[in-house]
Amino acid sequence: MYAHGRLDNTMFGSLKYVFENKWYENKDNHIIKTWTENQNNTWEIFSVYHIPVTDDYMKINFESDDDFIRFVDMIKNRSFYNFNVAVSSKDNIISLSTCYNNDSRQRLVIHGKLVN
Repeated sequence: MYAHGRLDNTMFGSLKYVFENKWYENKDNHIIKTWTENQNNTWEIFSVYHIPVTDDYMKINFESDDDFIRFVDMIKNRSFYNFNVAVSSKDNIISLSTCYNNDSRQRLVIHGKLVN
C-alpha cells in the first residue's frame, strides 16, 4: 500500500515519527488496523526502515515457503527496530510505503503480519 506522507499528518503523514524513540515505546503504534466493507484486520508490525527507491520489498509471489522466509528475513534485517515478532510461511503480511523526508528517491517502509 503506497500513500503520500502529507505535512498535515493525513494519509501516511504521521509515519515520519516512526524513527523517534517515543513512537517505538508506545506499543499501540506497533499495530496497524485496516477496515473494508467486509472485513476488519489487525496487523502486528515486524519491520520499519527507510531505503533508496527499490521494488524488492513489494514482492507478492513466492516460489516456495523457503523463498517467502528469505524475503521476510531480508525485510526484517532492514528494520530500524527489533520487534521480536515471529513471521512464518503461513502468515499474511502487509507493506506500507511512502516517501521518506519528502525525498522522492527514498522510501519509508513498514511491514506487518496479520494477527486476527
